[in-house]
Amino acid sequence: MLEQQFFDSAPHNPEVNVSLQPQAKDQFLPLKIFKRIEVAEVAPLLSIWLIVLTDFPSLLILGLLFGLGLKKKLI
Repeated sequence: MLEQQFFDSAPHNPEVNVSLQPQAKDQFLPLKIFKRIEVAEVAPLLSIWLIVLTDFPSLLILGLLFGLGLKKKLI
């Protein structure tokens, strides 16, 4: 059983393709299964939001400081 969280509320269409291997003892026709799944929106945890809200601005600030330091070295 596979459990997956979808954070958007869009419908998903998972697809499974099963095909035989030539050396297999049991032979069968290839099988393709798909099912449309309606999902409810799940809000991410607060800890995830905080990580995202701190990581991106901190990387941006570090990049700006690195660029300014590189500019001062070259001039």
